[in-house]
Amino acid sequence: MEPPIPADVSPMAADKSRQFIHRRLSAIHWRGSAVPGLFLAIAAMVGGCAGAEVAVDAERGRKVFIEREQGHCTRCHAVPGAPEAGNLGPPLHGVGARLTPAEIRVRVADITQVNPDAAMPAFRKVEGLHRVAPAYANKMLLSESQLDDVVAYLATLK
Repeated sequence: MEPPIPADVSPMAADKSRQFIHRRLSAIHWRGSAVPGLFLAIAAMVGGCAGAEVAVDAERGRKVFIEREQGHCTRCHAVPGAPEAGNLGPPLHGVGARLTPAEIRVRVADITQVNPDAAMPAFRKVEGLHRVAPAYANKMLLSESQLDDVVAYLATLK
């Protein structure tokens, strides 16, 4: 059931708000527990409402994925059309057909939720990390919008 939209909200703004909320809710993953997930969803919605939302962009996500100064994911992963690719991580051809965007997001944000022994960095985690260079201590490797863009890009790899 859709929540009621106040009369003073335009249909376009209401649709954009619904899309934002649905995108945030679909990104929630908490090992099967609904209560912490609900709190995370509320926090994501409240935090996301403070500023203007930037549309998700798969091409921007591709750049973050490939560029050395950003994600530099091709150091370990192969993707179609990447000029260079490593082989430490699995090739990601077809990942969008195998995993949902929410499942991709969990893996990029914090792979240790799926595989505690993974060598991949946790791009949206700062606590509990070991051997972190001082320049990166207590800093997320990707912003929330960069993570959204990378997930959008990987979801296109069908």
